[in-house]
Amino acid sequence: MPFKSEKQRKWMHANEPEMADRWEKEEESVNEQKKMTPIQKIEKLAKANKYGEVDGMRLNGKTANTIMKVYNHPKVKQFHRKLDSFKSHEIIDTLLNLTKVLGIKEDVEEGKSFDSHQKKIAIDTVK
Repeated sequence: MPFKSEKQRKWMHANEPEMADRWEKEEESVNEQKKMTPIQKIEKLAKANKYGEVDGMRLNGKTANTIMKVYNHPKVKQFHRKLDSFKSHEIIDTLLNLTKVLGIKEDVEEGKSFDSHQKKIAIDTVK
């Protein structure tokens, strides 16, 4: 929880130093998140490959990876400066619509269904 005033910060450091240190760390991480551009937030989410939020929009790691593939595509690189000025929902909509145009597909390994794997095991056990 960030401090509401400088006076509160001083009081917390004097009386509750452990909690004040924790609040300082939380405040730093919040400030760091605010400084990041939407594309940097999407990239961070893609690297973590986890479900998360980017400026109020919920994304999973797979979608974030697809967005980053499109963003880093050679045909899109010339538009980076313009894309960096977009809001997060505009970036996501624009880049996801370009996946078909650019011919980018999601990883085949991630797309395999569990049922096909179960069928293979069942066939092997019957033999």
